[in-house]
Amino acid sequence: MELLGPENSDTILALQMLAISWRSLGKYSEAEAAQRQVVERRTQQLCENHNDTIEGVQYLAIVLYCMDRYDESEAIELEALSIRREVFGDAHLDTINAECNLGTTMY
Repeated sequence: MELLGPENSDTILALQMLAISWRSLGKYSEAEAAQRQVVERRTQQLCENHNDTIEGVQYLAIVLYCMDRYDESEAIELEALSIRREVFGDAHLDTINAECNLGTTMY
């Protein structure tokens, strides 16, 4: 059996899935800490404009929203939307989804 290490993309994905599970269980502090690690590792490994990094940022915003930290969540959603517009353009499905996420956060 091969050990992958903390910077391996499969390990980072597993950490994200764990964060999502914790969020679903209401373990928001654990979910936030794990999701921040995901974002940090993906930013270092891929870059802040990579689709996987932006996805991680948006999952972090969801956790913060669940913790009633609406201002932080909204700021992160705005950042994600800005990057999606820059990278993909206004008509791309990922950009439209980011707009929807922001609308939900602001509602």
